[in-house]
Amino acid sequence: MTVKARLYADDDTDHYFHIYYKAKKQASERARLEADLDRMEAEMDKIKGREYKLPKRYEHYFKLTSPTTKTSSMATRNEKMSSNESCSCAAISRS
Repeated sequence: MTVKARLYADDDTDHYFHIYYKAKKQASERARLEADLDRMEAEMDKIKGREYKLPKRYEHYFKLTSPTTKTSSMATRNEKMSSNESCSCAAISRS
């Protein structure tokens, strides 16, 4: 599908954009994301109950808590993943 639109709000010129969707690409990206989340979860299970500095990318997908708080787990799935998280052209939700 090709659409005609302006690239920026204050753009004077209309541009043509080609929009396409590849189900196979979306499925492979989704599988890769699921595998990454499972790997991250397994890595966090290994360090559960200890103070540990995790990379920033974990904060995007998980709500990290300190072991000194009265929570039962160190990390829980972030609410962001149940909203419309985008990957390529398709929406992703993590349950």
